[in-house]
Amino acid sequence: MNTSPDLFLLLGAVAAILVVATIIGQALRVRFSPDGANAVIENLNARILSWWGMVILLGLAFIAGRGGVIVLFALCSFAALREFLTLTNTTRADHWALVASFFGVLPVQFWLVWTDWYGLYAVF
Repeated sequence: MNTSPDLFLLLGAVAAILVVATIIGQALRVRFSPDGANAVIENLNARILSWWGMVILLGLAFIAGRGGVIVLFALCSFAALREFLTLTNTTRADHWALVASFFGVLPVQFWLVWTDWYGLYAVF
């Protein structure tokens, strides 16, 4: 793992912004919604908490190096494909095509990225 000092500077700056956002969100909650009745402030705080999770995961992937980023994006692609399929109409006849896409095509695509075979990845 050869991480650049610029990466830690970037992660520190993003963490500082999130700390400021968290403080502002909590101050708004204490001032205007002590009982949690204000949906807008609760939504804001939930979004800030989500951003903390995303930044932590992405930061860990960047620190882990190229392999960590590829694995993170492979997992995100798997989750996105799964979410997309919940919104589409599928039948029992689609079962084998879906199995092939989840457990065949998607891993092969990220294996091609891992091995730097971008030409075949673009065609595949």
